[in-house]
Parts: sequence; C-alpha cells; structure tokens
Amino acid sequence: MLGVFPALAVDMVEVGESTGALPQMLTSVAEFYEDEVNTRLQRTLLWVSPAILVVMAVVIGLVLIALYLPMFSLGSAGGA
Repeated sequence: MLGVFPALAVDMVEVGESTGALPQMLTSVAEFYEDEVNTRLQRTLLWVSPAILVVMAVVIGLVLIALYLPMFSLGSAGGA
C-alpha cells in the first residue's frame, strides 16, 4: 500500500489502529491532506492569472502585427 498512499498516511493509520483511535487519526490525516491540497491549489492559482495575462498579451501582439505589417509594407512599397 506504500505505492498508493503516502508513507505518512500509512504510518498514522497504523498508529491509530494500534492505539484504538482510528477514527480520530483518519480525521487528522484527512484534515492534514486537505490543508496541503488547499495550499497547493492557492499557490497554483497565483500563477494562473499572470500566465493568462501573458498569453493574451502575446495573442493581441500577434494580431496587431498581422494587421499593421501589410499596411507598413504597402506604404513603403508605394513610396519607392
């Protein structure tokens, strides 16, 4: 089961079984991993907003280049 569950969770369940406090230990394990998931989720969400902003800036920049490059090409070709 060590490959499926983290070693800390397995150890805590073993301690809960040996002391007879398995329900309390399972609650403690669940709260610990819930806090860890929430922390990782918040850390990931901090990077999502700037990443979307950068991607949108690149897309808008490419659209502007695609629109203005032909205009500049026509202007320089017509003047020569």
